[in-house]
Amino acid sequence: MHAYSLREVVELGIQIEKNGYAYYTALADKVTDERLKSLILFLAGEEAQHIVAFENIRDQVEQFEQDEEYPSEYFSYLNRLASEHVFIKRDGNECALHAESPLAMLSCALEFENDSIAIYKEMKKLVPAGSETAVDVMIQEEEKHVAKITELMGIYGE
Repeated sequence: MHAYSLREVVELGIQIEKNGYAYYTALADKVTDERLKSLILFLAGEEAQHIVAFENIRDQVEQFEQDEEYPSEYFSYLNRLASEHVFIKRDGNECALHAESPLAMLSCALEFENDSIAIYKEMKKLVPAGSETAVDVMIQEEEKHVAKITELMGIYGE
């Protein structure tokens, strides 16, 4: 039974953020409503920052815990969470191309943000001391994204 490294867990976070960035940038090209486009570009920028933050955590992991491994059962749990993540199940660009209305676009974004929060809360349990704060910040940012998306969904859902 293979035990997975913390580096592999952090790489999962990087991939999620890259997929989110792909979704938001593809969506920004499609949207004409200025209020919605502004939020989408903001979210794309946030995802780009999260990629860098996770890459920094990965670099710390490589220096701090090169030989640390986690039981495959726990990683399997994280992997299952990730496999249910909207942008692991579906390509971000594909999702953006098929979103026909602002509400559909926002629904996909909301699912992405909520899935990310769930995964990052679990991931936080594994990162090296000192990196938990960086993951907490990303969780808080994702929670703010959920609030902004939910607010706009109320506007476009009317």
